[in-house]
Amino acid sequence: MAVLEPSAGTGNIAAAAVEAGAVVDCVEIDYNLATVLTSRVPGANATSVRDFLDVDPAERDPYNRVVMNPPFSGGKDILHITHALRFLKPGGRLVAVMAAGVIWHQSKAAEKFRALVEERGGEFEPLPAGSFAPATDANTVVVVIPAAE
Repeated sequence: MAVLEPSAGTGNIAAAAVEAGAVVDCVEIDYNLATVLTSRVPGANATSVRDFLDVDPAERDPYNRVVMNPPFSGGKDILHITHALRFLKPGGRLVAVMAAGVIWHQSKAAEKFRALVEERGGEFEPLPAGSFAPATDANTVVVVIPAAE
């Protein structure tokens, strides 16, 4: 299975995907984090050290899965996830951790995103409070979105 992890950080998701037998490509904007990822997860393909939002899907073969934990602040999670959907093969699936506010926030971006998830037959699954403590106390959800047909 071909997997993309955008905003890969130090590679926690990439490591799990490689361990499960996937071929994993990573993108990470921070050089230091990318260096840690490369040494920590030698089974992941070369890490692109750049902003994921600057990566053009035409530069890569499409993926069976995109698995991600994008930045949350200022609605960046919605922006990153929407961009990441463009990297999926037909029949593929995106799985992402995101800020829980997306399920109730009344902003146009959140409403449009919820409509996209519903239109594609996706779903939100709230995670328990403190799931990522002590790194953050933000409430989170996992969103699963199938590729467009």
